[in-house]
Amino acid sequence: LVAHAAIQLRLADMPIVAGDAATIPDAALNAADVVLSTLAAAFSWEWRKANPGGSWALTLLPGCVLLPWRTVCARLGMPAVGLTFKALLGGRYSLRDPTAWSPEAPYPERLENLAIEPPVFGSREERVFLGCIIESLAIFKEGLPAMVDAQQAVLDDDPAKCFAALRVVKTCANRLVTAFHKISPNPQNGDFYVDPIVWGKTVAPLNAPINPEMNLPGGSGLYCPLFHVFDAFLGRTKYDSALGKEALHLREWFPPNWRALIAALGEPSLSV
Repeated sequence: LVAHAAIQLRLADMPIVAGDAATIPDAALNAADVVLSTLAAAFSWEWRKANPGGSWALTLLPGCVLLPWRTVCARLGMPAVGLTFKALLGGRYSLRDPTAWSPEAPYPERLENLAIEPPVFGSREERVFLGCIIESLAIFKEGLPAMVDAQQAVLDDDPAKCFAALRVVKTCANRLVTAFHKISPNPQNGDFYVDPIVWGKTVAPLNAPINPEMNLPGGSGLYCPLFHVFDAFLGRTKYDSALGKEALHLREWFPPNWRALIAALGEPSLSV
């Protein structure tokens, strides 16, 4: 649909479906958010492309997307309708081989083993860029409980346990460097090559803030919960820079349980 500039045309014919629990059960809420966010982002991208210099507004979304999306966002505990991180990245993939594993990468969510679902452009740039972020989150599946273990070790006055937990966190951080380097602007890097021009015209603007007037979230590295977790665990307290303020603003759009976990990790009495 995106390739044929048909998103706006097709959505104009779609019926309006309610976003309440009677229509979308709680078990399907996150999936509905992924679908509605993807449709909203694709519609916005196509509209901006067709109207260069035009003034995009949230109200330009068709009712079949905007109306159920408002309800879904409210049910997810968001302050207003907007693009959630999970819908943008965290929940949009499938595994080619769920059993894939190696000592260097003890998790199946490696970029080489990922398919973006649903894809918008179906391009290498989309798969590599989004896949790298998904792999980064998978890497830290061991790091997050290790952070909790380190804080528990502080409470237990157990230096050896704290040291062991911190070693796990460091191992995960080292793996993150390898994952980040998979995004390459070098054409010689084959399947990891991300053409900067293609990326800048497609993937980058796709998830622009859906409501610029209210500064609602868009696709951004600051939106990745991984960095918020690191900030809290390392005891960051100053957010007075431009990026710091934006990070706190984006954090307001995380699910309530994510925000509670980040706050707990940043508890001064548990600092390692």
